Formats: sequence, C-alpha cells, structure tokens
Amino acid sequence: DKLLADIVINPNKVGDDYDNKSICGAYVLWQVLYYYSVKYRDSFLQDQIYRLRVFAGIGTISDGMNVLYENRKLIKDSISILNMLIKDENEGNFEFLHSFDEEDLAEDVDFKDSLLYDDLHSTLLSEIKSNSVSDIYKMSFDGLSSLLTVLKDNGKIQNEVDEMTVGFYIAPMFNSIRRLDFNMSIAINAFYGSSKNIRVLACNKLFDANETRKDMVKEAMEELLNREQKYAPYIYFSNASSGVLGLLATKLLNLTGLPNLVITKKRDKGYGYKGSGRSDSWYDFLTELRGMNYFAQGHENAFGVGFTDEKEIKSCYTFLKNDIE
Repeated sequence: DKLLADIVINPNKVGDDYDNKSICGAYVLWQVLYYYSVKYRDSFLQDQIYRLRVFAGIGTISDGMNVLYENRKLIKDSISILNMLIKDENEGNFEFLHSFDEEDLAEDVDFKDSLLYDDLHSTLLSEIKSNSVSDIYKMSFDGLSSLLTVLKDNGKIQNEVDEMTVGFYIAPMFNSIRRLDFNMSIAINAFYGSSKNIRVLACNKLFDANETRKDMVKEAMEELLNREQKYAPYIYFSNASSGVLGLLATKLLNLTGLPNLVITKKRDKGYGYKGSGRSDSWYDFLTELRGMNYFAQGHENAFGVGFTDEKEIKSCYTFLKNDIE
C-alpha cells in the first residue's frame, strides 16, 4: 500500500532506535516544532517554541510517562513555567535560566540558554503579551494563567504548583469533559475563547465539571462496593457511565492492589458488556487478555474491554484468577 505520509515520527515505531520509548505524543510534537525552529527560524521564534514546553510537560504528567531522561527535565521546566504564570502581575522578579544536565538531553539536541528570557522587571505573562506576535499564542498562555487562577481561587493551589497539581487537578479537569460527555468546546474555549471573559468562564466550567465527576465517582464506587460481586476481586459490575469505569478500576487497584476489570451492561457493536481494566506494571494485563482472545484495546495497564455475554465474563474470571495468582 502507498504510504500517505512522507515522514513518520514515532519513537515506538517498529525498528526505531530512539532510546526513550516512554515519551508522550505532546512531547514528540514539541520536539518536531523545536528542531524546525532551530533549523529554519531566528532565536526569537526559537524562544517562543521553547516556552511551549509547558504544554508538553502537562501532557507528559497526564499520560503517566516515566520521569526519566529528557522527561525529567521537561517536567521540571513545565512546573517552572506554571509557577511563573501564577505570580501576580505586579510582583515581577522572576528568572528563567536553565542549567542542563547531560543525562537529561538527547545527544543531538543543542539547547541554548541564550534563547531564554531573564527579565527581572516583569512577569512572564506580561512578557508574552508585550513581545509575542501571535494572538493565538498569547491567548493560550492567558488561558493557562486563568486556569491556574481558578484553581488558586478554589483553594487547590496554596503557594506554588507542583507535579501533583497537574496530575490531580489540571489533567482531570480536561478528562472530565470527555468522561461526562460534555461539549469539547469548553476545553477549547479555555485557551482560545474570543475574549478574556469567555476564557475565564470556560475555566470555571472545567473546574465545576471535575467536581461533578468526583461526586459521580464517589457515588458509583459506593454502589459498586455495596452490590454482590460474584467475580471479585478481578471483575466488578457497575451501573456507572462508561466514562467513569476506568476511574473506578483505578480506585479498586489502589484498594486491593490487584488487576481488575470494571464493566457495565451495554449493547454496543456486538458486545453485551463493556468496561475498563487497570493494573500495576508487574502484570502485563492487556497482553494476557489478548493472548486468550478477549477483546481489549489501549495501553498495557489501562485499556478498554468488551464481552459478548456473561458466559465469556465467567471464563475470563477463571483465567484471571489462575493467571494472576
């Protein structure tokens, strides 16, 4: 078949020799943009692209990538940028200087400290608004700043942002939109709403959606634990919406330490039951299920499943009980 792309950039592609396979798509895209800017654009544009590391860092934490090699440096930079954005406009006095450890960088990357601002007289957001030429670029950082302000106003940020802020608040705020089947325009408007008021309103909607999601998970977890579960501790039934099942599986994993599936009865494309599976890294959950010809798609330790009927569920339980123990 004829390839539809001239170039495929994927560190996990068969035959690719990139050292760090635990790298998220957002970081791959950032690297492409940065390499391009270094080769074809001036230092000002390189600096603008470099600052977009904040979004690649959020993606890296949200996707649960290993904090190793260049991921470690990326997350550190992302947290630094987020903390700059929550500083009051009148505070001033910030630094954005980097010292790069050799182990943090790929050998063929030439990062230049000279590309980074070191302005001790204004905040990062005012620097962006004064010097950046793209309105979309300015709105994206203004939206991110508004998002942090909403979290701060609601007591979720005390003194500064850390990786827990991203993992437990920022990432779930966006995931909640999908899990609750809300319109994705809310997430888009948080960054690209046509006015400041629209962006702030969208950020508040994201926060409220996440609080609703947490209440739903709490109620669904109580229902799950209070009903008869004849295939526990490996397979559980729930009446929760499909977007919540993975969260329930994660809670059960934390509670029992065991790989588990949480499923609901739902006729969809031939599958009478659909759900989600979760496990820790010691058990190759997805591989084991596929090896027994059960339907499962996703990541090794976080994926979706489908069963035709309860007879198939019972056979899966028998397999998991023997295999896991």
